[in-house]
Amino acid sequence: MKRNPILLGLLLSLSSTAYSSDYFVDDTSTLSNALSNSSCGDNIFLNDGIYSDVQFTVSKSCTDTTGLKVIAVNPGAVSFTGDLDINILGRYFELSGINFENGSRSVEGDLITVAGKKNRITNNKFSDFDDKKGAWIKLQGKYNRVDHNSFSGKQSEGSYINIDIAATTPSYHKVDYNYFTRPLLGSNGGSASRVGHGSMHDYNARVIFEYNLFEGEDGESEIVSIKSSENIFRNNTFLNSRGHLSLRQGKRNVVIDNYFIGSGQTKETGVFVRGEDHIIFNNYFFNMTPTAADNDYGTVSFGASTTTPDPAREALGLNPYHYPKTQNVFLINNTIVKSKYSSIYIGSQYDINDIKDRTTLPGKLYLLNNVIFKADNSLGEVQSNPDHVFLNNYIANIANNNDTVGFDNVSMTLKLRNGIKVPKSSAITDYEEPSNHFSDMKALTSTWNEYKSIKSRMENISTPGFDFPTDSSGNLLLPLTRTDVGTTW
Repeated sequence: MKRNPILLGLLLSLSSTAYSSDYFVDDTSTLSNALSNSSCGDNIFLNDGIYSDVQFTVSKSCTDTTGLKVIAVNPGAVSFTGDLDINILGRYFELSGINFENGSRSVEGDLITVAGKKNRITNNKFSDFDDKKGAWIKLQGKYNRVDHNSFSGKQSEGSYINIDIAATTPSYHKVDYNYFTRPLLGSNGGSASRVGHGSMHDYNARVIFEYNLFEGEDGESEIVSIKSSENIFRNNTFLNSRGHLSLRQGKRNVVIDNYFIGSGQTKETGVFVRGEDHIIFNNYFFNMTPTAADNDYGTVSFGASTTTPDPAREALGLNPYHYPKTQNVFLINNTIVKSKYSSIYIGSQYDINDIKDRTTLPGKLYLLNNVIFKADNSLGEVQSNPDHVFLNNYIANIANNNDTVGFDNVSMTLKLRNGIKVPKSSAITDYEEPSNHFSDMKALTSTWNEYKSIKSRMENISTPGFDFPTDSSGNLLLPLTRTDVGTTW
């Protein structure tokens, strides 16, 4: 191991202080020594090779100008293998450029735990690591970031990323520019990510998932399972993935500016909704196909809920309603093209004889300015509810049109715009201003500044259906491809 003090400003612009130290390591032993001897502002460079049985805990509290980094000299040429256990508990620690493969952990549990604050896991590849139960990354703490990583091949129970939420303070984590793909697990625990769990449904997580590509993410029916409140999913692409984005529990979550694109395989669906006060705005859905057994599902499904609270769950600190009430949810300005069965279904999984007691239908829902082209049914529902608000939704090429009030059957043609098939019609004229309903959107009362931009986004669209999103420079945001996300190597 070599230790070279240098001017910190000359290497990676890591600090404005006078000096830092660089450690160049070659194996697990020298890495361990470097971590023991390092200080905030130092860099630990991993030379090419295989590092077996890496186990360490880092708890140094650094700053944004004097962080501690463990970085591969040549990203992708460093492999962490064997019995790994990494715990990041401090502040401003970065782990980058590593290939996680050929694991053989001795116990079940999470591969990497990230707590503390402002830590970063970036530019790493996680591939079929081992068969042990547990998440590959568990996020705790605040303001931690997981970005530009690739996750594939997990065949054991546990999500790629699990996020646990504190009761008293939001997490503010960011998960962005990652690539997720996963084979069928065949049981619960095969999601790409879980955000909270049953004891955290009322906690404000304030986690942002953006610019992620979920491709062939087939682990289980829930691609991402949200069991907490005030999270944002925006500018993600769900491609040929056999499952759905699940608003499983929680309140005031926002799903905005995403692409859901299917290949015609069964179980490729869009968003499944439970809980309250969510906003699903300006998303594009194409070629969604639930299974025949699930014909009470839609591209967007609003689930039935538990009627009787379970005291045993409550005693464990869990939501006493295993399937919480679905109500006051807004589905606005979405475009749905080519849906098997129903484009929208209200009351999914309802059954008066259901052993899980899913016998309460959704409460008041708002469906505004949605455009649906080609489906077996535009809307399916167990029974109509006069409280629902259906305004200025447009449909065409529906096999079984029920002439639902608030769904206007007009002539449309499918046009190719920016590589995306978009229905167009001169008959689509009326528009229901979302601002007419802002007073009912409880998500907009959040103190989180991110929600202000969502309100502004809704105010700046004036035609029904999906509007192509743009970045801050005005560039179109189209469906993500493999080259847009994941590692740089």
